[in-house]
Amino acid sequence: MTTTMTSNDSNESSLDQKDHVMEYSIAVMKLGLIHRNFHDACREGDGDRLAMMWKFLMIIFHCHGCSKYALEGLILSARLQATLTPRQAEVIRWNRSVNTTGGAGRNIPLDLALEHINRSTKIDIKDLGANITPKSVQRCSQSAARVADILSTFDSTASVTQTHGAHAPPDTDSDFQCLIKHLLVNQATAFKPRRQHKEFPSFSHDILSKLRIDKLFKWIEKHKKLIESGGGDYIY
Repeated sequence: MTTTMTSNDSNESSLDQKDHVMEYSIAVMKLGLIHRNFHDACREGDGDRLAMMWKFLMIIFHCHGCSKYALEGLILSARLQATLTPRQAEVIRWNRSVNTTGGAGRNIPLDLALEHINRSTKIDIKDLGANITPKSVQRCSQSAARVADILSTFDSTASVTQTHGAHAPPDTDSDFQCLIKHLLVNQATAFKPRRQHKEFPSFSHDILSKLRIDKLFKWIEKHKKLIESGGGDYIY
């Protein structure tokens, strides 16, 4: 990892006394903690915390122009607080991850679990060989989850152990040590005025620095009206 750090000309009439290298480092740590909190909430199956994190992420996505992700957060909040029945909202809140292996803190996102089922379905379809037909493909697709449950129950009853398909974590120690050395040598978290990164010379530690409250409210009101009228690409 190579990062170029430069200083502004000290003879410039208007000097920027901010340390944009430190500002960038703080912003990275903030976003890293938000991501870690979100990931941990998913692993623990904490529906309340996931809903709260989506509110934070909605604002972050909106002020940085990630409109589709921001809209996903807004639609989720609308579902949980208004458009769904209490029973449906409870299902949406607590059915966002699944534990397929047992043990605390081992949940995975539902879309990842679905990818695992899709993989099993593809294997079943491949085994059909010359007997593949639209009807047989449909039968494989509809029975994939049940077949997986039956196989899992049989393996558990018969005490059959299987190697889980999780990828072995890569050895990142050398990269991590190189990164730490780079940060320490350049004192990335210590204040030194007029420092900046070459690729993004002006950077604020405030990840919501681009947020405009009036624009956010207008955006929310716009989509609230679309949701109320049933317009737009909103699926419930």
